[in-house]
Amino acid sequence: MEAAGALGPAMAISCYRAMERVGHMAGHIIAAQLSIWSVNSPFVVSWIGAATLLFVLVYILPPGGKSATSN
Repeated sequence: MEAAGALGPAMAISCYRAMERVGHMAGHIIAAQLSIWSVNSPFVVSWIGAATLLFVLVYILPPGGKSATSN
């Protein structure tokens, strides 16, 4: 929030959109490169799915390791 205040709302949104677009392109490039390196092995899809699942689990875990429902 401090960075957005220093940059201003328009610049902060522009930076966010630029990073989002780079991330969207990078995902496809990484998936394609993995597919090329593995000679179109079906295991690449499994590894990408496993990595996605890992990132989802890390994202939904609350900071500090405590459950969101505990007091």
